[in-house]
Amino acid sequence: MFDTGVHDFNAMAATYGGTYSKSFGLNDAGANLFASEFAKRGVPVLKKRFEEHGMQLLTPIEFLETDAQKAAYVGLELPKSGYQKFAKAIRGWLDKNPSASGAADGFAMIPTHLWLDAGIMGVLEELRMTLGLDGLAVLTNLTTSNPKTVRFAGASLSIFGPNPEPKPEKFAKYWFPGLLYAGGTFGKGFKGLDFAYWAKKSKQTTSVPNPIDGSTTSYSGKAIERAEYDGYDGVIDQLARRTLEELLARYDKGK
Repeated sequence: MFDTGVHDFNAMAATYGGTYSKSFGLNDAGANLFASEFAKRGVPVLKKRFEEHGMQLLTPIEFLETDAQKAAYVGLELPKSGYQKFAKAIRGWLDKNPSASGAADGFAMIPTHLWLDAGIMGVLEELRMTLGLDGLAVLTNLTTSNPKTVRFAGASLSIFGPNPEPKPEKFAKYWFPGLLYAGGTFGKGFKGLDFAYWAKKSKQTTSVPNPIDGSTTSYSGKAIERAEYDGYDGVIDQLARRTLEELLARYDKGK
């Protein structure tokens, strides 16, 4: 899950020497908390849709069998290419607005929604081979937070696998070891929907265990007055349907 907070600038206060800005956003532990709730509702739907399309979707607790596999999965870091650094430089809001990211309990954070290039594809393909899987599926949830609410802003589903074509002798730099087989997005034209509401005064501390490495993540901050996840499973259902149909259409055409 990737969350973007808010950064308010008060020009009048700055003019008279007062406090000129303030920021609010989730921390990584808070993103982990909401991501875990999304996973509880979304993963069963994904498993069902993959099965209907002749594929078995495994969660990390089901495919991580050795210490080497656990280390590779939990310690995954995607390289930062020159293009990625350039993209961040021209998107100033990422530097001004607080942002947070967190994986659901039992999952690793793989931010493929930010950028994809040969370096990242290579790391993902190496991870796939280490894990002994036929492919990788990455689900990303996007949210925005402010002092009153957290808003669901969209989601994306990406499916990666090995490049079936051998590395050519000519133009080798344009060859990727792994490929994005199919990708779907929910959120285009979607203005977002508030689903979590903060309590006005109270605070809370929540601890959640990670079933992979046994560690515990604690969230401490504003208390959640209520959170409404109704309809999220429907979003993931349609997202999975479209993405898997795209995948099979490409497979049937031999792409």
